Amino acid sequence: MKKLLLILSVYAVISFLAIVLLTVFLINPPELLAEDLSAYKFQSGLHNYLVLLPAILLSGFLMACSVQWQHKTSNSKERFSQGMFIRYRNCMVIGLFVVLVLFLNKEVFLFNLENSLEVKRKAPSELSEAIHTARYFINEQQYHLAVQYAQKAVIVSPGSKEAAAVLKESSDLLEIEINSEHSADEIFHRVIETQKPVHTRDAENSPYELVQKAQDAMNRKEWFEAHYWAELAVESCDEKNTNREAAIILANDSWNKLQHSEAYENEDERNYYFKKKEGYVALNSGDNLKAYYIYKNLLDAKNVKPTPDVKRFFELAKENVESEYFFFDETEHMNRLANRHDIYFSLTEDDGTKNVIFIKNSMDIKKNGGLVRYLEGFNLVKYRQDGTFMYSVKVPFAKVMAFPSADIGGKKWKNVPYIILQSVDRNTEGLVCRAEYSFIEDDVSDISEYQNPVSEEEQARISRINSMILPMNFNDFAAISEASAGPSQMPLLALMSFISKATQYGFSVETFYQCVVSRLMYPLFILIVLLFLAAMGWNYRIEDKTSTFRFKWMFFLPLCTCVFFGIFELAEYVSGILNYVIVGLFGSASVVMAAVCYIIMLFCASILFVSRKE
Repeated sequence: MKKLLLILSVYAVISFLAIVLLTVFLINPPELLAEDLSAYKFQSGLHNYLVLLPAILLSGFLMACSVQWQHKTSNSKERFSQGMFIRYRNCMVIGLFVVLVLFLNKEVFLFNLENSLEVKRKAPSELSEAIHTARYFINEQQYHLAVQYAQKAVIVSPGSKEAAAVLKESSDLLEIEINSEHSADEIFHRVIETQKPVHTRDAENSPYELVQKAQDAMNRKEWFEAHYWAELAVESCDEKNTNREAAIILANDSWNKLQHSEAYENEDERNYYFKKKEGYVALNSGDNLKAYYIYKNLLDAKNVKPTPDVKRFFELAKENVESEYFFFDETEHMNRLANRHDIYFSLTEDDGTKNVIFIKNSMDIKKNGGLVRYLEGFNLVKYRQDGTFMYSVKVPFAKVMAFPSADIGGKKWKNVPYIILQSVDRNTEGLVCRAEYSFIEDDVSDISEYQNPVSEEEQARISRINSMILPMNFNDFAAISEASAGPSQMPLLALMSFISKATQYGFSVETFYQCVVSRLMYPLFILIVLLFLAAMGWNYRIEDKTSTFRFKWMFFLPLCTCVFFGIFELAEYVSGILNYVIVGLFGSASVVMAAVCYIIMLFCASILFVSRKE
């Protein structure tokens, strides 16, 4: 066994050196960062070696077996001899080691190495984009964001002088901004405080406190504030609460005060008051977008200093708007920040209708302590239970937030995706991007003969839909994105956990089962091949008892390795077809049945080997 291990190890090391050196000197690398060039060449050589590693180890194993069993074969003159069982034991020990190496190579080493090479290939464009985006945010005086992108540039290329310069510039400007306005602690506490929505924070006061706030505002003749606090007090009181009557009286009194105009020092103040009143009426009537623009213009007014209630109502209107819309500039750098591409899946609802969804790009960011997802090229096609087309909807950009839900359609999820389909400009009123609905299939050639299954009234109702909740777990999106790239690209553990959900999201469960079976049975497949090679090594062992191992024999192995590479690829292909057959026959029990089938083949290979004789 020692000689077998020695030959196998020597050939593996020589192959490693040869393949890496040839790759380093012959490779023509793409455009890379200067500091990545050497590592990329070495990793490319290592990648080529790992791709050939199965053929290298298998051909080396065959050669080692034929040399190892040159001598001391007299104990195997009969079939199923004790000597063959000892050799079988030794082969199994070495085989298990080879299986472990090849399994880790396939599932871990190659996977991580390919990702590392891809990162290095993308590094130049990512560095350029990060620096460009950092400078953009410096020009926009958004120094917090500029620092984040400058730090990303430094991480991508620690040796880049330009990235270091941008980071220093943005950090210096951020420090000046902090020192000129507030201390770092003040900014930190202010950010933490404003993470909670204004309405939520205000409503956390007790009914008595809310009534007191309304009364204090009445005493100061701040009618808008008084009505706001009084309305909150009414909402927070039940029928038996003793503060309810006082809250209703204050709400009515403050509202009546708002209806009467007062004397103003100039026309600007008068117009300011009536604009504020218009915004407050819009806010209370649910026209949040109109209220948002009114209060934003009041905050930007130059002739009149904004009052505290305007700032409060602007924040309220903004929060309400953000539950119905998102702003154009939120997706301004989508093409640079997208981390998932070409996502597709389907969802079947409780009434039997099916949604088929395609997303071109997706970007995940952390916002206010939660995950917010932006989608580019969102397309949804809805079908009836009988498969007939209902309508399609598409929008250039959409925003997804986690919506808390305990029970939807009898299924319990912590959070479900809430998709906002309409966006607006942050500063200019009237610029709105809404979803585009179509009630005719794209592939219908003769519209006159097309029978639309949706009535005109239903079309009008559907066309007004600007947000939707998908009946799925919000956290499943990451797994769906990986599955869209193909099951072979998913880590094995992620693949095994997703397979039970594949049908739910419209994926072919047979494809996923076949991939799981192939990857789980790979160790047994390698072990079976090794036993067949061991039997071949016995049959073609060196017959000349006086001949010793010669180093020149090693030069025949590269040719043998090339042949084995093709044979091994063919064997894997045949194994894949066998796995498809097993999945087709046994479905969800295919992993167990495949294990039984491969164990039977392993047993046959074992019998084949131990039945060898001199």
